[in-house]
Parts: sequence; C-alpha cells; structure tokens
Amino acid sequence: MIDGQYYTKKEFLAKLTQTLSQSLKYEQTLSDLAHLVVPDLSDWCAIDLISEKEEIQRFTVVHSDPSKSELARDLKSKFTPSIFKIDQNLADVMSGRSILVTADDWKNVNPSTAPRQMKLIQALGVSSYAVIPLRARGQTFGAISLFTANRSLTPEDLAFFEEVGRTAALAVDNARLFENAQRALQTREDTLAIVCHDLKNPLTAIQLGVELLRVTLSSKAPPEILQGQFKKIADNIEKSAKQANQLVKSLLDLATIESGNFQIETSPMPVREVIQEALALIGVLAAQKEIQLKDEFSDSPCIALVDHIRILQVMSNLLGNAVKFTPPGGAICVRSECESNEVRISVIDSGTGIAADFLPHLFDRYYQPKSSRRQGTGLGLFIAQGIVEAHGGTISVRSEVGKGSCFTFTLRAASELVN
Repeated sequence: MIDGQYYTKKEFLAKLTQTLSQSLKYEQTLSDLAHLVVPDLSDWCAIDLISEKEEIQRFTVVHSDPSKSELARDLKSKFTPSIFKIDQNLADVMSGRSILVTADDWKNVNPSTAPRQMKLIQALGVSSYAVIPLRARGQTFGAISLFTANRSLTPEDLAFFEEVGRTAALAVDNARLFENAQRALQTREDTLAIVCHDLKNPLTAIQLGVELLRVTLSSKAPPEILQGQFKKIADNIEKSAKQANQLVKSLLDLATIESGNFQIETSPMPVREVIQEALALIGVLAAQKEIQLKDEFSDSPCIALVDHIRILQVMSNLLGNAVKFTPPGGAICVRSECESNEVRISVIDSGTGIAADFLPHLFDRYYQPKSSRRQGTGLGLFIAQGIVEAHGGTISVRSEVGKGSCFTFTLRAASELVN
C-alpha cells in the first residue's frame, strides 16, 4: 500500500529502483516489476510486450491471490473488446498514452450482454484499472495493466503509476540493452570460432594444392600425366575455394539477419519452376546415393511472391540436408500445396530422422545435433528461417527417429494462377 500504510510514494520508487537494478536479465526485471506492484499498488497486474512482429503478447500475470492467477491469464482472451475495451485500451497505450478506467466507468456495462465475461470479472475482482505504457528511448515496448478490486483508481493514482512506469521502463530497457550487448559479444565469439575452425580447412587445402603444383611442375613426368595431375589439383583448389566462399556468404547472411537489415526483392514466380530447379541442382548428389527424387504439385498450379535466388537457397539447404541424412536407396519428395493466400512447400525424406530433444533447437544459429557435428557450419537452417520470415512466411519441422523428416515452409501466394 502507498501513503500511510507500508510505503510513501517516494519510498516505493526508491524500492522499485533498488530492486530492478539488481538484475541485468530482461525477463527477470519484468518479473520483478510485476511482483513489486502487487499488492502494493494493485490487487493484480498484467504485463504485455510488443513482439518483433509488432504484435501485442502477454508476458506475465501476477495476482495477490495465487489461486486466481490462472483466471487472470484467461482474462485477455475471454474479454469481449466491444464491451470491456481492454484490448482496445492496450492498443491505445502501445502508442504511448495511459488509460484510466474508474469504478464509475463500469456502471454502464450490462452484465446480461456478456455473462461469462462478467462472471470472470467478479471472480477476479475488478473495480478499476489503469494501463501504463513502458516507454524508453522514444519507443513504447510494452505496457503494464494494474487492476484493483475494492477501490476506484483516481487521476492522482494514474499520475503516480506513470512515474512508476517511467522508472520501470528505464530499468527494463537497460536490462534489454545489456542482454543485446551480451548476445552481440557471443555472436562475435561464435563467428570467430567458426571462421578459425571451418575456414582453416579449405585454406589449408588450397595451400597444400599450391605446394603440390610446385612439386608437380618441377617433375619430369610425361605431359599427359602432368595434365591429369594438374586437373586434379586444380579441381581440389576450386572445391576448397568454393567452401571458403560459401562460409563467408553464410556469415554475411548471419550478420544481416541478426542486425535486422536482411532485405529481399520479390516477384511472382511459378512454384513448380522453383521446385524443379532446386531438384535439378541436387540431382547429381542424390543419384550418387541412389536416392529417388519425387515432386508432388497441387492440382491448381500457382505462383508465389519470391526472391528467386533466396528461395532457391532455402530449397537447396533443405534438399541438401535431406540427401545428407537419407541412406542409399531412400526417397525424397517435394510437395507443394497452394491456397488463396498461401503456398506451402514441404521437403519429406525417408532418412534417419531427428531426436525429439533436438527439434526445438534446429533453427538456432551454429546448432548441430551431436550425430552431425562438423558436417557444416550450423548456419544453414538459421539462414533458411531468416529468408522465409523475410518473405512473410514460417518454417517448421516434423520428425521422428527412424521415420524421416518433413520440413515445411510457407510463402505468400500471388493473386493470379498460372495457366
């Protein structure tokens, strides 16, 4: 409570600053904030954040009565915005404006128009609430909603809550900046480790190839033998140079995706053409392992909005992995399904499958299951995800050990069909 019971407003702000400064972890700071305002400022509270996709997502709910916390979590989904307007209030607050709803504001609500919602309101105890933006460096990144059960909030309460919100937002933003800096440092260290390890191998191979060329040039072997040796050495040097170049490209893609500057240029393109081109590129590798390649197209041929080179990169990555982990004699199928607004492309293999423990981490940068260590940089699926998301789509995986894998990604469909 404030003023006269447990804390004065000044004492509460001091306690808030001290508590929130103890952790430099973003989520922990937000959690500490929620537990500080309950029950001193409100009977329960909710914190919502703006996601990277600019969607409002609920982070946490804290109720002074732990048995009602689950009910409080249901409040957002079970409210009817046209009646209670809490979702509308959140949207307004995300633009930087506080909202105050007093007990008098509830009097015009007819319980019979939304009995279930009103029953939930009564169970939780809501007589008044305020929604305060969490704003730092000129941008709103979230909001905190404070609900009271037995008293009506006043404009004076709102003014104090806004001061609390400013103090809390600064601490939360500092924690977020610190975590971002830590991630940036970790990314740099990971990148250096990858470069030192993976770039070393092709560069060493190139150096050995050059030395071998010198030795071969000084030999007195017949011209036809020298020519064959030269070709073999040149092929190995070229292969190593391509490996080094691919690593550099992957690292550049990683940097642009993580910086938020990854850009694509889309144009309408038949889905069938993209798939067939990708299958042609992987055909030789599949043939070497006697893997059957198949394609399955929807009955209505369609076009998608794609960056041709980038989507081909996604397909090549998924198909390359499928070939890598499918045993000789297996099969790989590429399936496309077209709807009015979305194209769904799946790469299905009969390979070894992926353990359930690994599935949640497959799209993390530098991640590789233990069974596939050092078979690549660990950046392929991370970059594929970045490319698909830049197209406005999603990518996912289903897999079971011994039963193969299915990677599926979506693209935006163009408005017209291909005849």
